[in-house]
Amino acid sequence: MAPAHACLPSGVPAMVRVAIYARYSSDRQTERSIEDQIRICRQRADREGWSVSGTFADHALSGASRQRPELLQMIARAGHGEFDIILAEALDRLSRDQEDTAWIHKGLNFRNIKIVTLSEGEITELHVGISSTMNAVFLKQLAAKTHRGQLGVVIDGRVAGGNAYGYDVVQRDGKIGRAGLPQRGHRAINVAEAAVIRQIFKDYIDGQSPRQIAHRLNAAGLPGPRGGAWTASLLLGNAERGIGLLRNALYVGRLIWNRQRFIKNPSTGKRQARLNPACEWIVHEVPQLRIIEDDMWDRAQARLLAQRKVFKQPEGATNRLNPLHRPRHLLSGLVRCGLCNGTMAIGASGRRLVCTSHRERGTCTNGRTVKQDVLQSRVLDGIKTHLAQPALIEHFVGEYVRLQNERRRSAVANRAGIENRLRRLEAKEQQLTRALLEQDDIAPLLAASKALAVELSAVRQELAAEPEPPPAIHPNIAGLYARKVAELESCLSDPATLDAARGLLTTMISHIVIHPGQARGAYDLELVGDLAALLELGSPRPQKSRSTGGMPDVAVSLVAGARFELTTFRL
Repeated sequence: MAPAHACLPSGVPAMVRVAIYARYSSDRQTERSIEDQIRICRQRADREGWSVSGTFADHALSGASRQRPELLQMIARAGHGEFDIILAEALDRLSRDQEDTAWIHKGLNFRNIKIVTLSEGEITELHVGISSTMNAVFLKQLAAKTHRGQLGVVIDGRVAGGNAYGYDVVQRDGKIGRAGLPQRGHRAINVAEAAVIRQIFKDYIDGQSPRQIAHRLNAAGLPGPRGGAWTASLLLGNAERGIGLLRNALYVGRLIWNRQRFIKNPSTGKRQARLNPACEWIVHEVPQLRIIEDDMWDRAQARLLAQRKVFKQPEGATNRLNPLHRPRHLLSGLVRCGLCNGTMAIGASGRRLVCTSHRERGTCTNGRTVKQDVLQSRVLDGIKTHLAQPALIEHFVGEYVRLQNERRRSAVANRAGIENRLRRLEAKEQQLTRALLEQDDIAPLLAASKALAVELSAVRQELAAEPEPPPAIHPNIAGLYARKVAELESCLSDPATLDAARGLLTTMISHIVIHPGQARGAYDLELVGDLAALLELGSPRPQKSRSTGGMPDVAVSLVAGARFELTTFRL
């Protein structure tokens, strides 16, 4: 009898564990496409006598990026040795990008894991070079065809992009597009929203600021675009890109298309907008979608242009806002409003902090402001008076260390037990493999081998799901923390080390909550510390940073952990 692995790709062991991968990307495909891909891959695995150890499917995700959750999970599990073969319908299911295809193939090949597709067979470097190039060309051609189709939609007087505030998406009777589906891109004016738009334009040309308009709309309970709150930035948008409610030319019956293009960031797979030259913009008149009259539009644009002159870029400057940037203060991003839990930031005066939800949206009633220098002084005093008390630190750290050490002992024991079971099963698998090669009657051995493969897969999944033991805690964490307080005071004495001081501060407190008191000018100040971040102070000290004058680069990546709240005190 022929060996069980006679028809397998070279280098693959007898009892082959297979992972099936399926993907579809466009709205023309459905869930059925995934089911069909998995079904025909299972049929191939059954014919070869392979054991399917897992199926992975990414729904409605493009193959132009490897940032797909199921693909990344499959590759991670393959790295743990759970599979011998990755099986897919075709190579373009795994990726259509040349670099990503090479990355996937190289990583799996390093772990001696084969890629097999129903279309190409076992994937080699030749397939990676030729097929991935063809897939990349296909993507470019698809993008060009999509762009051409959208241009036809615009010329036909329809909207090729998303829906703007003030319009409803409608279907025209008798208008049928490709594939027999209703023709897309038709819009109709939403009467209620159109009235809001006219009022916004009227208020703006009458002298109200975008912030005042946003406050009024929120106070009236009118939902903004997509149901959110109104903000000044939503009304102003971006002048260069022509976005923002006050700049939307569709309101005067001009449909502008191809203003920008999108390019995928190869690191993240996310799309980023790039502005096209004005000569490439396509402008089409759609008078049936006009909401604003020309006179009102022209007056609004004139005021927008006048406001932009305030930010006119100085000669030789690269960023017109640089001269107006306020210096970043010590507590940036740490202060929260006690009423709405929103952020508090420096206001127009440059000296006082105000609730941004109150200032930008009018959704919070806390109109109180706090002097930044006074708040900073009281916070530092609170750190020294409360957070640096040895008794407080030792109490929390002692209890945390005790619990963490118990968890660590338990986690180490659990992980060791699973690893021992895995080693025994792998040894048994090797024995069965040798027996399959040496004996003629392998039917009983095949049954035992399949059962063993299932058990091995379960144990490997259990090991992969087992969390790593928590790190051991430094025994002198309280002393290290006191040293951080001293370093913070040293940093504050030199303006050049403000960033270093802020890094130190974030290792001591997670945020500051300001509660307005009953009397005018009275506040309750609450410091909230992140105990998990505090415990990270026991980790090895990083190298010196050149950008902070020799101060340690102490910016810590905080993790969720037990928190402790200190007694509030008066500001």
